[in-house]
Amino acid sequence: MYELLTITELTVKKFITLASGKAKVYIQKPDAHWIGFGIEFHDEPVGLVVAAVGSSGRGPTILCLHVVEEHRNRGLEQRLLDQIEHALLSRGHNQIKMEYLKVLVSPSGSAGNEFDSESVFLQNGWSPFTSKVEMYTLSGEHLEDCNWIPSIRLPSGFSVSPWEELSVEERQVIQNGKENWYPADLCPFFEEDKNDPHFSLLLRYKENIIGWLIAQRVARNMIYYKVLFVRQQYRQLGRGISLLGIGLKRASEGGFAYAMFSIDRENIAMSDFVRKRLAHLVIGKKVLRVSEKVY
Repeated sequence: MYELLTITELTVKKFITLASGKAKVYIQKPDAHWIGFGIEFHDEPVGLVVAAVGSSGRGPTILCLHVVEEHRNRGLEQRLLDQIEHALLSRGHNQIKMEYLKVLVSPSGSAGNEFDSESVFLQNGWSPFTSKVEMYTLSGEHLEDCNWIPSIRLPSGFSVSPWEELSVEERQVIQNGKENWYPADLCPFFEEDKNDPHFSLLLRYKENIIGWLIAQRVARNMIYYKVLFVRQQYRQLGRGISLLGIGLKRASEGGFAYAMFSIDRENIAMSDFVRKRLAHLVIGKKVLRVSEKVY
């Protein structure tokens, strides 16, 4: 007998093993806004759906819909999707997103998938899934073998410095630039307490900040460059590629065994850079898949 349950702070630990990626992190944060439902079979968790319910006008996003393999094709995915849609609609939301990371290459050398139900969404009126962002994991131990890294030089007028050297006045300039000359999702201040101010970098042209590379230490031997931004007029000059290269060099010198970073899939220049210069270092690759439904 299958039993549908609302996930609460008291029951979340029981279902945590079914959560993946961002959903697993999200439901363990005490101040996060989310709703979730689980399915049990003989008191064992076999299905889970989780949605982040944003604040400040941000719409909800389904982060996880998972049913363990031996219980699939029994209508459980449909049941979970119906339940989360109904719950979000009852809260007044008329547009819902779904996003997940599809594994193309894993450190073990095999491809995989953190999500198994795209077809269920498509059958229920959701938009076709599109790939937005690529996430790479590199073996940092071999970065020193890249003979092009030591040769990175910025033209006169450009400079790079650690984020920890950001002045109060420069911080205000960046804050005022949000949604003006850079989008909100590339804001360097999001969860700033988790950022590493030494390995995060600022890019300047003369005295003006024109970009940043924001780093987060996600493990003792792994660094994640979670935000890379360069102002529009400098992108075609390859400054973003230079900034990332300098960051990877610092990671290698800092003793990190692994480095992670994300790029927009429409950024052809950066994709070519990864393919030509970093392909031999890639041990993991994921792509962010996105869909939405408007009611």
